[in-house]
Amino acid sequence: KQLPHKLAREILTFINTHRQYTTTAQLIEATRGTRLGQVIQRLALITDLIDQDQIEATFIELQNKLQTLNRNNQIDQLMQKAKQHLITDAEKILLQTLLQEKIKS
Repeated sequence: KQLPHKLAREILTFINTHRQYTTTAQLIEATRGTRLGQVIQRLALITDLIDQDQIEATFIELQNKLQTLNRNNQIDQLMQKAKQHLITDAEKILLQTLLQEKIKS
């Protein structure tokens, strides 16, 4: 079962804005009692199913997938704004950068 894009983005945003939480236990405690906390707890349980030698590689792979999803969502949103002629010059530059990143990956 895949995480919805919005939820994956929410998790990444929380982690990026709360860098003081450096362990899974700290993340779980900081989000205890919230929907996000429940999801983080379930994700933490997945590590028990992964070979210990593969945890880092799996984490990096998951992080890369989440970043790709986030980039693709940003591209979709900016393309929609462009179609409606509502895109700013700064957003046009961001869109070009994101599209170049997508091509390279």
